[in-house]
Amino acid sequence: MKKIFLYLFLTIGLLYILLPFYWLVCTSFMTLSELGAKEQSLIPQNFTLGNYYQIILGGYFYGASQGSIYLRSILPYMGRSLIVAISTAILAIVMACPASYAYSRFNFKGKNLFFFTMLVLRSLPPIAIIVPFFMIIMRMQLINTLPGIILAHVSFVLPFSIWIFREFLDGLPKALDEAAFIDGASPTQTFLRIIMPNATSGLFAVFVFAFITSWSEFLFALVLLSSETTLPPLLAGFQAANQVAWTQLAAASVISVILPVILVLLTQKYLVKGLAAGITKGI
Repeated sequence: MKKIFLYLFLTIGLLYILLPFYWLVCTSFMTLSELGAKEQSLIPQNFTLGNYYQIILGGYFYGASQGSIYLRSILPYMGRSLIVAISTAILAIVMACPASYAYSRFNFKGKNLFFFTMLVLRSLPPIAIIVPFFMIIMRMQLINTLPGIILAHVSFVLPFSIWIFREFLDGLPKALDEAAFIDGASPTQTFLRIIMPNATSGLFAVFVFAFITSWSEFLFALVLLSSETTLPPLLAGFQAANQVAWTQLAAASVISVILPVILVLLTQKYLVKGLAAGITKGI
């Protein structure tokens, strides 16, 4: 009986998660007239790839209302998002790994206070820090540049990246460090030659977390980039004052989701191991 309720609960949860995405995919293959019909179907009746052609090639969208929306090609924006997300993930790994090693292996004054403060500051809503961040980026003359948005993304993925990787390192036996110290290795050599080769799963977890966070970030990209922005602010442009390009927006949303999903599927084994390492460290 318990298994029946368990499977029922899991099925309901799975449907709750997948049904909105299923409807998103179906909408991306519908025409605007079919989407606005009184009788809706769970399967597109007038299957079309026109929405995908339009967001890839760009062009004007004419809806039921007067006026039009100019839809830019999604490809340049995806390219910029990819550059920003990969750069953010790489920098997060480079900066988070040594910091995590220090928090995991060494005791110093104010260690817990610094770590707790870092996480508390990261928990602030982005809207609360966007103005001072804009002023800092402007003084650095990085407004409307990819380095500026990369710097912003690194700043708010770094605390959680340090947390994730520290939890993973806490799960590695300290005997590895002690054996290296006995052999005459310095802390830096121990970190680079002993710890890092055994922390592959943790690195994947940090990379995937940082990549997805940067890929889907909206507010900082909207404020810090004006002309050549990334993918999330572009999707907000699929609407005008009196109409929304729903089917094209659905197609663009499907494309924007594909890359993170593929990344998670390819790294699933390492991702689960990396995230679970800290949970099982005391078991």
